[in-house]
Amino acid sequence: MNSPRLFSFRRLVLPVAAAMLITFCPVLPPASADSVLATIHIDDPSAVAVNPVTNEIYVASAKNNTLMIINGATDAVSRIIPVGIDSRAIGVNSATGKIYVVSNEGSDMTVIGESTGSVSNLNVGQNPIALAVDQATNKIYVVNNGSSSLTVVDGATNNISAINTTDTLLREVAVNDESGMVYVSAGINVIIVDPKTNSTKTITTGGMLPRGLAVDPDSGKIYVADWSSNDAIAINSDGSGASTIGTGKQPIDVAVNPATDQIYVADAGSDDLTVIDGKTFHTASIGLGGAQPVALAVNPATGKVYVLSQDNSLIVVDGSAAISPGSGASLPGAAENAASGTPVTQTVVNLTIGQTGYTVNGTVYTLDAAPLVSGGRTLVPLRDVASALGASVNWDAADQKVTVSLSGKTLELWIGQSAARANGSAVPIDAGNPGVVPTLAPSGRVMLPLRFISENLGCQVDWNPSRQEITVTYPKA
Repeated sequence: MNSPRLFSFRRLVLPVAAAMLITFCPVLPPASADSVLATIHIDDPSAVAVNPVTNEIYVASAKNNTLMIINGATDAVSRIIPVGIDSRAIGVNSATGKIYVVSNEGSDMTVIGESTGSVSNLNVGQNPIALAVDQATNKIYVVNNGSSSLTVVDGATNNISAINTTDTLLREVAVNDESGMVYVSAGINVIIVDPKTNSTKTITTGGMLPRGLAVDPDSGKIYVADWSSNDAIAINSDGSGASTIGTGKQPIDVAVNPATDQIYVADAGSDDLTVIDGKTFHTASIGLGGAQPVALAVNPATGKVYVLSQDNSLIVVDGSAAISPGSGASLPGAAENAASGTPVTQTVVNLTIGQTGYTVNGTVYTLDAAPLVSGGRTLVPLRDVASALGASVNWDAADQKVTVSLSGKTLELWIGQSAARANGSAVPIDAGNPGVVPTLAPSGRVMLPLRFISENLGCQVDWNPSRQEITVTYPKA
């Protein structure tokens, strides 16, 4: 994550590769100030990271040269550990419990065994400024200021190797745990690194001053905060193209929540967070009460976002507090698809069991997860169907509850429970089959019983057994 000290980084004014960019700019109003759950004082905070397994938050203090371990449930500091001078980045391996901290002054990376209490140092090269941990391979990738090589540390053996990139402007690094690919920002470029072959590919971001870097493991998209242009840049995993997304002023850092497919951007110049819907690129914002954010991390297990501020604080934010980016007039829906022949007063969604392709009024889209049959009933990924119908969705991680609202109707469902609430009244999801319950797919996506959701929101549901196809029409014909 970025440090407040990086504000002095020299501005680059270079041509924008406009031919590869598509710009998305719809921004919804800011969320309520209630989105800020807590504020914790930290002397000169410089980096932050989260362990979603243990619900621990790690914050480096550049002033005190320490790492603070904070309990995510209580917001209390449980341990303070000495680290190197001028800490710039933190990484954690949730599987091994090890924490890694690089400090710009010197050449060491501090390795902390959270379960054992051990603290040791590794020489990773002069002036390390960024790192990323591959959870699957237990490899740590370190960027050194002024070096053209990416340092690779084997987390099991502490053996060190290097991958040459031929670029000396390396700045940030991120890893896709699903594919194992590594991404490094370098000047106005992003370098794609394949650790299996040590091969590299350089792509132009189209930005003028890229800062923070993060990867969505599900879509494979790389997100870059572009300080100078007030945009976030979403780059395809293979570098084949990019899109710009309007954010607040001077975006400096970015983090991805794969559980909700939302991207959070810290806007240093407008004192807020921009929340991006990873499917539609619609945006909302969360106000931080005047605090200037400089770095952030997100806990996908709780939905909380942890933001470092220049006023010596760690701000705990409810990541779901923004107006749902998925609810907006420019989502795929009836009004946008009048040309398809469907009346503008209706939205027709067609889904097929086992297939991720689906249509909304004839336009083809891709689901996060394919519809499946469980207990004789169809379950579908919630976000896709709800967005297509124009419904708003809220996820309560603590209670494992989903709330779906559409045209004055509200449904509340709980993961693993056969009872739900419709407009405040308790109702069974399936009176004839209590085994039909909302579930979480292996990808972390919420899967809900389609017929219960659709019919209680005023939709018509039709089933074609020969084609294994479901048609949802809203409102009813």
